[in-house]
Amino acid sequence: MKTTLFIIVFFLSSFVFAQTNYEIQTDEKTGKEIIVGTYTRDILLLSEWEEEYSTYSVDAIAADEIIPLIENIKIKIIGASWCSDSREQIPRFYKILDYMDFPEVGVELIFVNRNKAGLADEVTGLGIELVPTFIFYKNDSELGRIIETPYESLELDLLNILNETTE
Repeated sequence: MKTTLFIIVFFLSSFVFAQTNYEIQTDEKTGKEIIVGTYTRDILLLSEWEEEYSTYSVDAIAADEIIPLIENIKIKIIGASWCSDSREQIPRFYKILDYMDFPEVGVELIFVNRNKAGLADEVTGLGIELVPTFIFYKNDSELGRIIETPYESLELDLLNILNETTE
């Protein structure tokens, strides 16, 4: 009961102080509460998400190579609060972004339900099949994606995407 009350208070306070457009829904598979819609990095305040963030070690060598390539990059993260891969990869990705001082306004975080649908049409036309999916844009053109789990690491996969577009 304390956990449910904390989650409700947490989400209500986030709604007041952050730009969000989400709702709490009941997961059709587990019956547990899930987030659906546009959210903020405040998800990292929940213990499981925060623990993954705090224990992840950024590959500083790769991240330092990314920094000069991220100018004018926008990132759309499609995740799911019910998904273990999202709970692992999204906090890690935010830690990388923080290391690089990536501007918060350049990141959009959208949570989906099990049908990979958002609250409205946030993910319509994006072809989301697996979560999390990290989509990278420059000048409104998609540069590439990291889908579900990285091939090498989040840092190296992102570096490869950005290097491919600058060649």
